[in-house]
Amino acid sequence: MNKTIQWDMSKDDDKQESDGKSILGRPTIYNIDIAKRMVEFFERELTKDVVVKSIKRANGDVEEITERVANRLPSFVGFSRQEDLSVRTFEKWAKDDRKPHFVRAHKYCKQLQEKFLNDAASAGLFNATYAKFLASNITEMRDRRAVDVDHTTKGDKISNNAFDMSKLSEAELRTWENLTEKAKTSDDDDKS
Repeated sequence: MNKTIQWDMSKDDDKQESDGKSILGRPTIYNIDIAKRMVEFFERELTKDVVVKSIKRANGDVEEITERVANRLPSFVGFSRQEDLSVRTFEKWAKDDRKPHFVRAHKYCKQLQEKFLNDAASAGLFNATYAKFLASNITEMRDRRAVDVDHTTKGDKISNNAFDMSKLSEAELRTWENLTEKAKTSDDDDKS
């Protein structure tokens, strides 16, 4: 895998309780090795070779026919299952200032996950619709049309009757009528 993202694993500055106790709740099972294993889990190749057929030759040799297939997208759910811990625990650790090593590792793994998704989708290894679904749900990428909001109404629905003439004073109403009449006259002059 082309590693364009760099992460310094030498910064082992996590403060681990020497007695294994957490400030709140039951004793913590966190250690720095979990963060290192998580990075290793997310640093996977896009593809792998899978044996699809084995042929036994007359001389006893076995020839294996392989096919290159897409690896599974690394996920925090997959890693938590591997470690036999809940995703919720990982989410808590990722926000815990007392575990800066894990916080950095988690952010780095999110970048690796996004890079894997981009590379796999652009190589045609994932279904385009599914890749778009994943991108909008597990990364910060969003469809531009889904994000555009009319900020003049602060996100409120814009109705066709946004201008309420009944709230105008007599003077404002006469000014409005004069401007409307001038606009009509100007349009008529342009047409002739």
